[in-house]
Amino acid sequence: MKVDRADFVSCPPFTLLSPFFATRVTHMRSIAFVMSLAIFVPLTGCENGGKRFMFGPSAAPPSTAKLQSSEDLVDYLNANAANMQSLRCVNIEGVIQGYGFKGRMMAMKPRNFLMTASVMGNTIVDLGSNDNEFWFWSSKAPEPHQFYCSYKDFESGKVSHFPFPFQPDWIMESFGMGPYGPSSKYTVEADGRTGVKLVERTRTPQGVAVRKVIVMSRNQEYSPAPQVRAHQLLDDATGKEICSAQIQETKNIRGVVVPVRVEFRIPDQNMTLKLTFNGMTLNELKADSDLSVFQRHEMPGVSSIDLARGPARGTAR
Repeated sequence: MKVDRADFVSCPPFTLLSPFFATRVTHMRSIAFVMSLAIFVPLTGCENGGKRFMFGPSAAPPSTAKLQSSEDLVDYLNANAANMQSLRCVNIEGVIQGYGFKGRMMAMKPRNFLMTASVMGNTIVDLGSNDNEFWFWSSKAPEPHQFYCSYKDFESGKVSHFPFPFQPDWIMESFGMGPYGPSSKYTVEADGRTGVKLVERTRTPQGVAVRKVIVMSRNQEYSPAPQVRAHQLLDDATGKEICSAQIQETKNIRGVVVPVRVEFRIPDQNMTLKLTFNGMTLNELKADSDLSVFQRHEMPGVSSIDLARGPARGTAR
């Protein structure tokens, strides 16, 4: 069945969020939080495919053996990515600071992404991406413009101010869609006696040195237990956590593991978001019929601002 964007964006009411969105500061924090969680959702790991031999049995005692190599871990993640072309979830239940909302999302390789959040049947967040550009909007922002930017302008450095601490391309990578190579850009570290960290050092759009960390179990896990335990974004200089996603429960869909319960954290803002994914579907979107969903639309009564050419040279408050 062909996916229609209007059907995707419109959601039935869930719970009243008015108290949560009471202040302008909280509005902007909520937008940053939703954008931050987008780089982590959903966090996947292959259960029946890939190189399972690198993980010991889950019943084994805590491992003291040599850590897996970055090559093996990246191969494992890429094996999962090869089995995932698209994801769709039209029934996300979210709770942030005690208040609930409804969400929907879709993703299709290589850069197609759409995520919305709604309260009382009204869309309050719309963010997305396609091969050419990315965009974000929230009705709860003090200045609810629709901000957008082409990947060409973004990658050439024309955006001097970007309100989120990650690259838009990180979204698809953290979606489990990869690719994750080359393995040479990673180092491997122990995470206690039962975990292993795959660590990449890189920089945010603001030039801050950060570490992207994928935390995995050193032993073989089976759903509902997660093989990939968490994704973290850390300040490289201090090791302080900028944001993270903790996978609490997973589900196996035809050999590909997807999360059904995830908790997202931004410590500096003292914010925690819990998401439950109901009815996640795999590889049902079709490039020849569903690509039109991943298009930015002009919004009535909302001004559109190009981050590379807009007011104050792309400054987004």
